[in-house]
Amino acid sequence: PIDDVTNQRRRYLRAPKADEMARRSWEYVDTESYGLNSYARPALMLRTLEGILGRDMMLKVMRTWFTRHRFKHQTVADFIATVNEVSGRSMDVFFQQAIHGSVLLDYAAVDVSAGAPDEAGGVFGPPGDRKVVKSKKAEDPAAGATYENKALIRRFGEFVWPQEIELRYETGPAARKTWDGQYRWMRLEEPGPRLVSARVDPSGKLALDANHSNNSRTAKPNPVAGLKWWSRLLQ
Repeated sequence: PIDDVTNQRRRYLRAPKADEMARRSWEYVDTESYGLNSYARPALMLRTLEGILGRDMMLKVMRTWFTRHRFKHQTVADFIATVNEVSGRSMDVFFQQAIHGSVLLDYAAVDVSAGAPDEAGGVFGPPGDRKVVKSKKAEDPAAGATYENKALIRRFGEFVWPQEIELRYETGPAARKTWDGQYRWMRLEEPGPRLVSARVDPSGKLALDANHSNNSRTAKPNPVAGLKWWSRLLQ
């Protein structure tokens, strides 16, 4: 069976840029846009907000919102003000894009590599006896050696939001990095154990992310991933 989130995402992704959420019902371009912006997109927005704030804080926000505004004619501005007050942080940038914008959220890990460090080159020796040594790739390090690890993260959508990136290594614990998500791309470069994979939003907080399939990338091809997609097509 298909869960509610999958249904919401499937409906939302039919036309995610058609309209802003905060419009009068008769102002949407068509009935499909009205439906997804009245039901699927708000649900995904709230799930994303919960992922950002945490479940306990989200429950506190919703409890305060209900208690304070029950039997009243609430507005979007009232809800945003409640979120900001209860959470103790301004979420205006998030709501400006999620409610008052029709931009797409899509971050991706597009390239991951782990190679042996280059052997340094240059000019060596005293005057009259100098030697030119060209830089070259070192032999593949033995297990436990240091690698040159690189991971390229891109922002494909216009929705700008800070990202958490998980790096997994051949040995040792995984590492978490943060990126403000502002520019179109960010490259992580650091020495260490062989980098195996990189994953954007590893905890799955951002339900509004348009393409979850590009969130992770491995340094080496993994045939299991292709088999999983193929099995889904056969269902």
